[in-house]
Amino acid sequence: SSGAADLGDSLRKVSNSLITLDLRGCAIGDQGLRWLSQSDAGLPSLSKLESLKLGSNGVGDDSMEVFAESVLKTPLSSLKNIDLSMNTLTWRGMYDLTDAWDCEDEPVSLASLNLRGNHIGDDGVEAISEVIQKGLRVLETLDLTGCDISASGVRHLIDSMRSIPSSSRRLREVTLKSNPIEDLIEIARQ
Repeated sequence: SSGAADLGDSLRKVSNSLITLDLRGCAIGDQGLRWLSQSDAGLPSLSKLESLKLGSNGVGDDSMEVFAESVLKTPLSSLKNIDLSMNTLTWRGMYDLTDAWDCEDEPVSLASLNLRGNHIGDDGVEAISEVIQKGLRVLETLDLTGCDISASGVRHLIDSMRSIPSSSRRLREVTLKSNPIEDLIEIARQ
């Protein structure tokens, strides 16, 4: 996490040109993500950033509120891809994260969200489902592999998607591998 502070000096130099920031496997944790989210030289300064990869960092629920408020809610946010895979997020972090996308007036540009390997469960999927109808209307791919989602959570997601007119619906790919879903075939038929 202390490396996140050092990274700020380098980010300041490329803030107007950096498009992809790949910090996968850097062990920044919640403390490092909070610093990167709150610092003027951190993530909020990257006005052209389209892809943020934070997988396998030990990031959990404690940093999601600050990350959502400082990075995702900013009007300058140009993020199209967020990878939070293989962290320690739960349903609580998902509600904090999705608060940034709870706006119908200005849908965000996010096209891809990777949550693979987090234990968000059905409640976390419910948080995502609620904002798919609002600020996440342009989301195209959602990876929920190994997120402890049951058939009930999948049903909630499908119902949410169905409430969006087909002409406006962008979500084309939802990955649900390695979840305890016995009746997935029945859900797909519905």
